[in-house]
Amino acid sequence: MYHLRTSLLLVGLVGLPAPADGQNVEQPSRVQELIDPPAAMAATIGKLIVARRAVSEQLKSARATGTLLRQVERNLQSRTVVQDVEIYFREPMYRIHLSPQREADEQIDPALAAESHGGPAHAPNAESREPLGVTVLFDGKLLTTISAFQASGQVHFEGALYFEFKQQTVLRNAGYPFAPPLHLWNPVFDPEKLDPKRCEVRPLGSGGMVVSESHRGYVSRHFLFDDFDFDLRRITWSNTEANQPFREAHFSWNRDNGAYYVQRYATKERLSDNQQAPHSVRRLEVEFSHFEANVPLVSSLFTIGGVELPPGTPFLDHRENVNGKPKELTWNGQALVVSQE
Repeated sequence: MYHLRTSLLLVGLVGLPAPADGQNVEQPSRVQELIDPPAAMAATIGKLIVARRAVSEQLKSARATGTLLRQVERNLQSRTVVQDVEIYFREPMYRIHLSPQREADEQIDPALAAESHGGPAHAPNAESREPLGVTVLFDGKLLTTISAFQASGQVHFEGALYFEFKQQTVLRNAGYPFAPPLHLWNPVFDPEKLDPKRCEVRPLGSGGMVVSESHRGYVSRHFLFDDFDFDLRRITWSNTEANQPFREAHFSWNRDNGAYYVQRYATKERLSDNQQAPHSVRRLEVEFSHFEANVPLVSSLFTIGGVELPPGTPFLDHRENVNGKPKELTWNGQALVVSQE
């Protein structure tokens, strides 16, 4: 398998005569002219699609732990919150556990966290609850969220069921906006959506390339290096008339057990063009401190029974309505049954 940079040059240079002795090889500007036509650009995009698919398929399963960081900065004042994240993944199944949010300078104590994302509001006295975390399960068909909270000195659980196509929405509401959960590039880069007629490629002197796509009012630039076939390192989105990106994403890769994975993902987005608040930005970072790729994982990890819920745990089934409301179910210790009035 050859790298994208090599294939990129081949797309532009096939059929050209070899340079005569003493003659300089084509310069990057000439290469760019050769690969700009839509047909050649389509071939390059096709190689990107294949490379992206190959990287995805390398990672068949994984155990990972890390942190999720969010920061909002307005008028030179900022607030940073972090969450611990634990992920089990076996294509297409996954299990994600997120701790409650805590201020960045707080000690790690989930029971004292002030805020939490995700989970259905089903407790009768939600105001006195202390969130203890949320778990998202997908067993290949059924999508489930389970929230834990403390109230009146006791730990309680509640759950919800969703259709499979709700994955992106459910994960985003839970606080982890990535589906599949370890393909962190998915929300920001899909080469299948690139339009060859609006794209151009510029080779990088150190290896790799920049794929630029022109949109109405802005340009997206995708920086791919040459360490492996889908070495995506950075994406920027800039207004057509300005060099300053209004959004950017960065990727740091690592490799374990034959699979490449994103060890750290960071994105920054400017929230407003208001010149009186030039530092109004939002940041999101995910970093894995421990990652084991392609490890054996039992199927029960991705089921409700694998969470060891107490009998009587309530669930709302959003796949079916009863009198205009989600169907109410109860976990009896072995299965979900219709709640008794």
